[in-house]
Amino acid sequence: MLSAAVIKLFLRTENARRVLFLVDRLELEDQAKKNFVRLPQNDYTCVVYKENRNDWHKAEIVVTTIQSLSSENKYRTLFSPTDFDLIISTKPTVPSAQQPRRF
Repeated sequence: MLSAAVIKLFLRTENARRVLFLVDRLELEDQAKKNFVRLPQNDYTCVVYKENRNDWHKAEIVVTTIQSLSSENKYRTLFSPTDFDLIISTKPTVPSAQQPRRF
């Protein structure tokens, strides 16, 4: 719900026009979409990429799994660098050996 609120804030303040929300499991994909739709005063369209491959660009929020995009480097051909203004991932994208140290 916190991610959904942050995304809605970015969209409402026009700091983002389209958001990519990456999850690491199929179950989280469905859960994320339900949470985005459940937000009070839902003014934005949310789609799961694999269910809306042809119409994803009509939505403000696109949800997909990291695996869907990383398989065969699909992300390089599916999207252009300007398609999303904000990308949120539920899983760290930096390998654990490169994670910052905590003191």
